[in-house]
Amino acid sequence: MMLKYIPIAALLLLSGATQAQIEFQKSFGGAKKESFNHVIAAIDKGYIAVGTTESYGAGKKDIFIVKTDSIGTLQWAKSYGGKDIDLGMYIDKTTDGNYFVTGHSASYGNQYTDAVLMKINPSGNIIWAKNYTLNNSEFANHVTATPDGGCVLLGETMKYLGKGKDSDVLVLKIKNDGQLQWAKKYGGKDLDYGYSLEITKDSGYVIGGETKSFTAGDQDMYLIKLSHEGKLEWAKAYGGKGADYGKYAAQTSDGGFLMAGSTTNYNSRDVDLCVSKVAKNGILLWTKIYGGNNQDYISAIKVLKNDDFVACGYTNSFELTNENAFVEVFNSSGMPKWGKAYGSDSTDFGNSLSIINDKEIILCGTTKGFGVKSEDGLMVKTYTQRTLEDCNVTDITTLVTHSVKATETSGGEETEVNMRAIDIKMTTTNCTLEEKVLCVPEEQD
Repeated sequence: MMLKYIPIAALLLLSGATQAQIEFQKSFGGAKKESFNHVIAAIDKGYIAVGTTESYGAGKKDIFIVKTDSIGTLQWAKSYGGKDIDLGMYIDKTTDGNYFVTGHSASYGNQYTDAVLMKINPSGNIIWAKNYTLNNSEFANHVTATPDGGCVLLGETMKYLGKGKDSDVLVLKIKNDGQLQWAKKYGGKDLDYGYSLEITKDSGYVIGGETKSFTAGDQDMYLIKLSHEGKLEWAKAYGGKGADYGKYAAQTSDGGFLMAGSTTNYNSRDVDLCVSKVAKNGILLWTKIYGGNNQDYISAIKVLKNDDFVACGYTNSFELTNENAFVEVFNSSGMPKWGKAYGSDSTDFGNSLSIINDKEIILCGTTKGFGVKSEDGLMVKTYTQRTLEDCNVTDITTLVTHSVKATETSGGEETEVNMRAIDIKMTTTNCTLEEKVLCVPEEQD
């Protein structure tokens, strides 16, 4: 695939056009490796992404935040961390005009990894930072702001048992000042992971992840429904005899849910995308798998107002030489409408996406082919209605789609845990990045 770089000035010339119709593909990085794990619309209508950097900071890896304007032009970039490894996973806007940022850190506390949460202002300055520990290894994968000004943190707590390990889904309800309201874990006797959390219509929570504790085979997609107070209402696993990798859950307008991930089951050629629709009580309604002739992975999904949904991830099907990041839009019945893979001749991953006003799609991930010297953070803006781009894009609309019969298994236990919240002092570093405009598509009417 031909790589196409456009001078930044060329993109700026387009800013006089209707900005609402401008797409972009950008990369941001330094001398070593950078990645983005989540991106959202910023408070000022630009974009803000969180991930990890090896090029800047106080330790081996630092939490990495990049702020751009509405056409993807860099406004500021900062790293946050300590002397060891600090990874940035998710960001959300607070009710008071700031941001919650979460991840995990080996720089503070015990010899294991701790969940970490920062509150930062719109300029990226730290208001407070805390880690949360059980004296095991705790990981934070997702943060969702709550209407009371606090947030809910999702991750895992992992205990190492000789040559093996045991992991439970971990949920923390946190106040506006970072203090804990409650902490609970959910799972069974084996490995259980939580990757996504959304507030539901009844003010409870839905969690998407994967389980080895309750499974029809090797591991299954795992969907957990909690009340507002964190009480376990039900937990279900969906899958086949092989491995199913659950990643993301989202609620639909009928009160039910979509559970998305990837699968090696159902006569998949290799690894295929997998989406299940379940009722509001967790009863499985349908499962569909999608893919090409190689490996296809879902990283995240978002549901639109009409119950169409958008997925992102990465694929090396469709005659691609390496993994490309992708966006695929599906109708409410789970049939593909259109899809695009974005990438270079090297590896490019789509890690997360956000939908703005049911219209814009902002995708983030990692790019190696477009990196400055190694791997860079990737940011792509497109739209929920199909548009035409002229570079770095492969059409993947023709996903092979099959309806399959998955097995549904109930299982999960709720346990209160005695977490400790500890104030930490993170070092903040201003980052001087190189940004590349990878493509300037034609202006859309």
